[in-house]
Amino acid sequence: MNDPFLMKNMDKAVELVHDKLKEDCKILIYVDGDCDGAMASSALTQILKYIKPDVKLDYTYAFQKDHGLTMSKLANFTKNEFGLIIIPDASMEAKDAIEITRNFSAPILVFDHHLVSSETQDTWTGEWMDREKAISIYKENPSEYKTRFHTDCYVNYCLPVNSTDGQYPCTAICGTGVVMKFAEAYCEKYNVDTEILDNIMELVSLAEIADGMDSMKLEARWYMLEGLKEFYWHNDFIKELCDRLADEMPYGRTISSMGWTIAPKINGVFRYGTEEEIINMCRAIRGEQETIIYKPRRKNKNDPVPEPEEHTLQWDMARTCCNVKSRQDTAVRSLMEKVEEIIKKTEANKRSILFVDCSNVIDKKTVTGLVANKLASKYYRPVVLMRNFSDTEFGGSMRNYSQGNVSDLRSLLEEAGVIIHGHSNAAGIRIEKSKLSEIQAKCDELLPIDSLVTIHQVDWQVDLADLKKEYISEVAENYAIWGNTVPSPTFAITGIRVNASQITRSGPNGAKTFIRFKANNISFVKKYCAAGEFDTMTMKDRVGFGVSKKNLLMNVIGEFQYEKYEDKNYPVVKILYYDVEEDFEANEADKQKMAGGDWSEIEESTSKNKKVAAKNATPVAQKEEKKIDADEYRDDFYF
Repeated sequence: MNDPFLMKNMDKAVELVHDKLKEDCKILIYVDGDCDGAMASSALTQILKYIKPDVKLDYTYAFQKDHGLTMSKLANFTKNEFGLIIIPDASMEAKDAIEITRNFSAPILVFDHHLVSSETQDTWTGEWMDREKAISIYKENPSEYKTRFHTDCYVNYCLPVNSTDGQYPCTAICGTGVVMKFAEAYCEKYNVDTEILDNIMELVSLAEIADGMDSMKLEARWYMLEGLKEFYWHNDFIKELCDRLADEMPYGRTISSMGWTIAPKINGVFRYGTEEEIINMCRAIRGEQETIIYKPRRKNKNDPVPEPEEHTLQWDMARTCCNVKSRQDTAVRSLMEKVEEIIKKTEANKRSILFVDCSNVIDKKTVTGLVANKLASKYYRPVVLMRNFSDTEFGGSMRNYSQGNVSDLRSLLEEAGVIIHGHSNAAGIRIEKSKLSEIQAKCDELLPIDSLVTIHQVDWQVDLADLKKEYISEVAENYAIWGNTVPSPTFAITGIRVNASQITRSGPNGAKTFIRFKANNISFVKKYCAAGEFDTMTMKDRVGFGVSKKNLLMNVIGEFQYEKYEDKNYPVVKILYYDVEEDFEANEADKQKMAGGDWSEIEESTSKNKKVAAKNATPVAQKEEKKIDADEYRDDFYF
């Protein structure tokens, strides 16, 4: 744990808030549009109310995944309505900061963790632009640059407190974490009971996990793990969401389960929910109380109409989160199909980086990144999805292929002439339409299509004959350790011999999306498989009938995990990737075995022998045999 006063301006921030609370003025809080933003604004609300229970607060929201406070978000407020504006987990663009400070008298306090960048104004046209665009203009007219352009930054118009200030020791503290450091500093300076720190620890943990902060940084990891402890579970909304999704979290709250199960539901509301749903979810997280009348649907049309039910706002918004995420997933699947049609028509997949103009397909920019992610995984290469930003520019998202050979997509695209806002491998983009062909050609030069490879980095390669269940259990027992930048280890398992008829399909709620098989007494499972995956793995001929009976030779890259069934843990290999081919050696041996007679006669004879043996068996023996078969079936079906 680091001293919160190591952050630049923390002492001034504490004094500013203290003075404004004494003035009894109204405070405006900006809510940024993601899980970290929601947790940060909620944590800040709880802190201010703990210090001054009758504090007057108001909120403004990011409804389109915009990052930062803009003048347009303050359109409904008057100049002197607030005594203080606080922006947690975000900031402003310089042009907005200038306009806001001209039109509002309140000082602005920023709690953020994003890297600070400057913007440039073309004084001839009044246009604000990124540094990269200004440099490109400068290169064309170097003599005009100094007199024509003015560089500015939002930090000149507010009081910024930022964990990436170059001074604070841990750069992996997210927006909610910076709010926590503010709370620690305030409690220390003004001798406030630190009970409030316990109350918001859960929010800090979820925000650190959801924002993908580096869990190798010890202070960030401490916040993550500490907030997962039951002692800190105070937020009713998070509790309702965890209860509703308990089946997807068999081992409770871990870095992985909160990051992959809970955070996406909250982010889904910001990306695909209505304004009312976003506001009500944030109210639920802040702990506001309201009784909601819920009208359950009939399960069957002939059933009587169910009675209305009374529920808390937190229960209702947990339900809404799951519903909105389902809507979003359906929309993404539909958009994927449309985008793939564009790729097919334009032959975009013949280039090393997939550039796709989705202007006529994607109407919600909040899902562009999600679609780009899925395309990168499907086409095994970086993806740039573009939408009309203006008559002369495309906006959009870029995503890298995580198993590819490009370590920093941002640098490569910037070298080709793309303007980037964001991280190295996931960011927003701007492209001048007139330069698109030139940019694509440059990308093909920097990353030739023949150089594209898929690299699977594993922690251990082992032949199936040498793999034991105990090894799987030893790794699986450490499920609480993995998460973010400490991923679950992966293993390459080679020499897997299995007959295709032993590979089965199963899955929750009757959906046969799980593929399972056993080899050398080791259980393998591939979850949430697409249609056709089973036929691919079993090498079933499309023209044939019945199940494939081919002997197969496989290599698998997977994770060692537990699956829980009836409160027992069973070690399994979760398949991430695989390759499969016919086991010609085994198939040839089968052919030689069958060469001495008709296979159908052998099968019929075997069947008759089984029936005779069953008929002559004693009742006790039959019962014992049935019990053993049931146990084997259960083990085979689930694992």
